[in-house]
Amino acid sequence: MSTIGRIFIIINLVLAAVFVGFASTYLQQADDWKTKHDDAVAAHADELKQTQEREKAARSEASRLQAQLSQKEQGLKSQETRNKELVDENERLDKQLSALEASISTMKSDMGTISSTLERTSAEYQSSVKQALAAIAEKDEAVRARSVAENDLADANNTITALREDVSTKEASIAKASADIRERDILLGNIRAKLPGALIADLQMPSLKGRVTNVTGKLLTIEVTDNPASADIMKGYRFAVAAGGNYKGEALVTEVDGNTAFCRMTISNGANVSVGDAAMTHTY
Repeated sequence: MSTIGRIFIIINLVLAAVFVGFASTYLQQADDWKTKHDDAVAAHADELKQTQEREKAARSEASRLQAQLSQKEQGLKSQETRNKELVDENERLDKQLSALEASISTMKSDMGTISSTLERTSAEYQSSVKQALAAIAEKDEAVRARSVAENDLADANNTITALREDVSTKEASIAKASADIRERDILLGNIRAKLPGALIADLQMPSLKGRVTNVTGKLLTIEVTDNPASADIMKGYRFAVAAGGNYKGEALVTEVDGNTAFCRMTISNGANVSVGDAAMTHTY
């Protein structure tokens, strides 16, 4: 046998061995495929059932979604209608806004005028208030001044009334003293007629010296500053009034208050008696 024949024999043996192995493997795999096929058919049946159930549920869900879609479409249509209405309303409001802006512009212009008027009015009002306050203050001051004047007038009237009463009393006293003096003058005249040159009045009065502190017409006030005998000053005493060695007249005492003598001029040489003039009872 040739070498080529031997090679073909070996190849056939190898191919036969390969075929036997392949056949045994294929037979075993065929048994596994059938089992797998049966399992796959059962699984497919379950999956088909589940798929049918899911399809049913999906159809139900699709129906529900279709209903929702219809509802949404209806709502969308309503919303579109509402949007159109809102667009129309927006256009109307835009027109109103434009009108309002024009009105606001006019109002701003008017407000500027009003503001100027208010500033001017405020300044005038403040000026009026200041004038009114000043007038009120003047009025209050006038009222206070009037009240003070009325009180002063009342006090003055009371003082005048008291002075008139005092003057009336003093005039009555002066009249009585004058009557007494006339009687005494008559008596002294008779004495002097019988005893010429006798200083009867000087001999009857103590030596008193002082000065005039007040002059009101013929009424004098004399303050006695020199009273060596500490004698009492009596009504009816007479003081000679002089200044710088010039005799001015004679004052009759009508009232006495301590060292103060209230007098009335009874003899005057035409001279004016002044505050500070000397007064004395004895001229020697």
